[in-house]
Amino acid sequence: MENTSNALIIAGEILIAVLILSLFALVVVQFGSFSSQMHEDMVDSQLANFNNNFTIYSYRTNITAQEVATAINFAKQANDNKELVWNDSSIYFISVYVDNENIFNSSKYINSKEEYASKDNMDNVIRKFIKDNNTKYFCCNATIEKKGNELTQKKNEKDIYYSNETGQINRIDFHTIDTSIINIPDSF
Repeated sequence: MENTSNALIIAGEILIAVLILSLFALVVVQFGSFSSQMHEDMVDSQLANFNNNFTIYSYRTNITAQEVATAINFAKQANDNKELVWNDSSIYFISVYVDNENIFNSSKYINSKEEYASKDNMDNVIRKFIKDNNTKYFCCNATIEKKGNELTQKKNEKDIYYSNETGQINRIDFHTIDTSIINIPDSF
């Protein structure tokens, strides 16, 4: 009887130990899951904040040359931060197009690795771009047409490109608005 009693006590202690270990494992898994979710949320937030530097231009029809220059400068800095070079084929490289011309690969602005790498040249590119376009307005993910006295605006989704692998914007296109259109509305 005594042996049976000791066996039951030992079995009970083992059962309690297993329960405590199971509870401990559950807590560890829960904290790991929470930590993983927090990490995913932080990555998503950082990606959204990064992409917002370009999506702020979406559906706008009154973008100034200075704002386009800001997008160019941000893209260049992002490329530099990732140590990407001119014409890099990386999924992280960001290109800025104006009227279907890649600013970072254009005979008008930058057409060599050395020109792209030079900070002084980049400052000159920005100044030249603003000077050449300071009387123009641009649009992104939008079109605007004038028919008689009526302005027609349409949204489109063809000017901002996302990398399938990263979810990061890797290209933005700006289009010059016809200068004969006056009283350009702010946005949709």
